[in-house]
Amino acid sequence: QCGLGTPAVAAAARPLPITSREIEIANLVAAALSNRQIADRLYISVRTTEGHLYRLFAKLGINSRDQLIHLLALNRLGSPDDVRIADDVRT
Repeated sequence: QCGLGTPAVAAAARPLPITSREIEIANLVAAALSNRQIADRLYISVRTTEGHLYRLFAKLGINSRDQLIHLLALNRLGSPDDVRIADDVRT
């Protein structure tokens, strides 16, 4: 056995924390809202919405809204937790 037990290895094995705001935006994407509609609903700019989605896609290793919707569906159906909300990160 290799015995790789360093903090860096442990951190790499955990998914990146997803903020509550990113989850909120992801759910609005799943509801088929456009970036403009999401921005209007949350009282933020379209550019801020785009920034949240950019970071969310990077954290999850995806590059499309369809992939995000698919991951959300898997997560809701009880599949392994690919997404977790960070307890200590709030926006």
